[in-house]
Amino acid sequence: VNDELCRMLGYPRDVLERMTWAEVTHPEDLGSDVAEFERVLAGACEGYRMRKRFIRSDGSVVHAAIDVRCSRRSDGSVDLFIATIQDITDRVDSEAALARSRDLYAMLSDTNEAVVRAREEAGLLDSACSIAVRTGGFGLAVSHLLDAAGELQPAAVHASPNFEKHLVRSGLVDIHAPARIVLAAGEPTICNDLPSRGYDATWIGVATGEGAASMASYPLCRAGRTVGALTVYAREPDFFGEEILQALRQATGNLSYAFDVLADRRGRDTAAVETAQANARLQAANAQLTSLIASSPAAIFDLDRNGHVRSIWNGAAEEITGVP
Repeated sequence: VNDELCRMLGYPRDVLERMTWAEVTHPEDLGSDVAEFERVLAGACEGYRMRKRFIRSDGSVVHAAIDVRCSRRSDGSVDLFIATIQDITDRVDSEAALARSRDLYAMLSDTNEAVVRAREEAGLLDSACSIAVRTGGFGLAVSHLLDAAGELQPAAVHASPNFEKHLVRSGLVDIHAPARIVLAAGEPTICNDLPSRGYDATWIGVATGEGAASMASYPLCRAGRTVGALTVYAREPDFFGEEILQALRQATGNLSYAFDVLADRRGRDTAAVETAQANARLQAANAQLTSLIASSPAAIFDLDRNGHVRSIWNGAAEEITGVP
């Protein structure tokens, strides 16, 4: 090993030289790596390239691109392997950030469509929670509303497969605590380190390894009064950065607007005024979304099924490619 690999993995040379390849490989990537390794041993190829994760001495993860080649003896058996390893953690993080931006734009757009189509609050909140998990990429989404007696009740719950398996089915004591905090304060509550802090920690189930590590809960309002909350959870700690929180503020703001529209609709004799208001709100929401897209550093455009560019959504596409 060279000094760079020692630095990359955080081990002194004498320690690293006594370790096996498997000991420093992320468990989820070991199978595919071993499969390629065995193909070389069997003579099917002379080497392989792949992306994989390594585990540093402090337990953190290094994303790497590896190029493995073998040197063979005269009888064709493998004498040794030579691996070249490039740390691509920053690149992977950037790719994840761009993917997150894309998901947030899609979540806002789908939520705006649900607002326009909504006919009653329960169905709208069910759609919003489903969109948050399916499109927004959150692990668990829970909405709450005050009932006629002024009691906080769950309106909808949607979970990704991992959360469904490890949290919803594990018999949570109380997944309603964040909503109660929001209702009492009338303000969002955010926690990026649930395992160490938590809200009545018995309800969060972090010991499974697939549980929630961070949470954000935002108020839902009707006529300016807090009447519920939308709460979303993620497996990753420190998940809720400013871009995600901004998207949640906009989404819950649009849901609150829809509550007012639905309340007005119930008291109106005609649909003309409510349709005009809904269209105006949709245009305003789309204008906000267009502004977010225009200011994104990511190139955003759409292609037809043959891969031809149909339209360019923002200036970054021209800046990055250099093509008018």
